[in-house]
Amino acid sequence: MSSRLLRIFSIFLVAGMLILPISASADHDPYIVHGTVFNDLNQDGVFDEGEEGIENVPVDLWSEGVVSDSTLTDVDGYFEFTLITTGSYSLVETDLVGYVSTTPNEVDFEVDGTTIIPIIDFGDVPVDALAGISGTVYDDLNRNRLLDPGEPGLADVVILLKDSEGAELESVTTDVDGNYAFSELWAGTYSVREEDPEGYYSTTAHEVTVTLQVGEALADVNFGDFVPEPGELSPIDPLISGFFDLPILDILDLRSIQNMGYGNVAKVYFAAMLSGEPVSAILEMLEMDGGWGNVLREVIGFPSLKGYNLGLIVSGREAPAQVENLLDGCSIVETPEQVQALMGSGLGQGTIKKLCSMVMEAGGDYDTLVEAVNMRADKAKWKDIEEAIQNPGGESQETSEENGPPACKGKNKNDPGC
Repeated sequence: MSSRLLRIFSIFLVAGMLILPISASADHDPYIVHGTVFNDLNQDGVFDEGEEGIENVPVDLWSEGVVSDSTLTDVDGYFEFTLITTGSYSLVETDLVGYVSTTPNEVDFEVDGTTIIPIIDFGDVPVDALAGISGTVYDDLNRNRLLDPGEPGLADVVILLKDSEGAELESVTTDVDGNYAFSELWAGTYSVREEDPEGYYSTTAHEVTVTLQVGEALADVNFGDFVPEPGELSPIDPLISGFFDLPILDILDLRSIQNMGYGNVAKVYFAAMLSGEPVSAILEMLEMDGGWGNVLREVIGFPSLKGYNLGLIVSGREAPAQVENLLDGCSIVETPEQVQALMGSGLGQGTIKKLCSMVMEAGGDYDTLVEAVNMRADKAKWKDIEEAIQNPGGESQETSEENGPPACKGKNKNDPGC
C-alpha cells in the first residue's frame, strides 16, 4: 500500500474512532426535561388549575458546572430540554424584572436512564402582588389607645416582624414621625411586636397578630405609648406587665377603675392564663358570683390560689414556693400537676404535708395520699384517716371480723371480752 493510501486510511480510522462513541450514546430515546413558569396567584408554590404561564422567562440547563443549553418560555410559560446522556443536571430560572419567585430558582435532578425525569415547574408573582404591614408608634397623650389627630409619633422605636411560629424575620426602627413599614411579604400570618422606648410604657398590646391576603397592605398596625405621672407606677406594675405581657395601662385600669389591689390584679390575669378565658370574662364572673372561690372553682377547677405565691410567680420563679415545698418535702408527689390536684381539695399546705408524712411512714403511694386528702377534705377524723392509711382499700378495724374484737379503749373499754 502506498504511503498516500495508508495516510488516507489512517484518517478514516481516526474519524471512525471519534464518531463511534457519539453513535453509541444515541442508542436510546432522548431524555426530555420540561416544565412551566407560572403566575402563582395564591402564592402557595404549586402550579394550580387556573394559574397561567409566564412568557419569555429565561431557563438555563446546567451540566458539570457549565450552562449546556438555554431557552425562553413560550406563550404558555412552557419550556423543555432534550438530553442525550445520563448524569447530574440543574435547571435555573431567572426571574423577569418586577417578579419574585415562590419556588426555588434552581432545581437539581439526575438522569440515570431508568427513572422518570420529574416535571419541574417554577412559580413567580409580580412584586406588586406581595403584601405589606405598616403603622405608627405614637405618644398616646389621652391614653385612649387610639392614634388621635395631634398625637406625635415616636422615633427610633424598634419594631419586630415574626412568622407564624414566632421566629423573628426582620426588624426596623420608626422614622422621625413614628412610622414603620414591612414590604414584599407573602400572604400568611405574622406577628408585629413593639419594644417600648425608654421612659415610655404601652397603652396598647405589645404584640399584634395579623393575617395577610395576597397583595393586602395593612396600614394601621399602630402602637400607643405614654409617660406615667410621677409616683403613678410602683415596681410591681412592670413585674405583672412583663410576666403576662400586658400593657401597663391595663393594670392601672384594674387598680383604679376596678379598685383592685396588686394581689387581685395578678389573680385576674393568672386565672385568665390558666383557663384561657378573656380577662373581661373573669371580671364579669367575679362581679356576678361575688367571690374568688366560685370564679376560680369554675375556671381552673379548685377554689383557692393560696397555694400559689403570686409575688414569686410574677417575679420569674418557675414554680410557686409552696408547690416547690410540697415537691421537695413529699417524695411520693412527683409533678406540679399532682400538687395542684391535691390543693384542689382546699386543704392547706401544712395539712397536705402532714398527710404525706403519714402515708410515707406507712409505705403508701400517691393514690393513698389522694384518698387521705379527700377524707380530710370531707372532715374525716384523723384517727380514721390514719386507719385508712394503714389499711388502704380495706375495712376499718371497727367493722372487720377478721381483726377480732374492737380495741379495748375509749367507748369500747367496757365491751365483753375486754
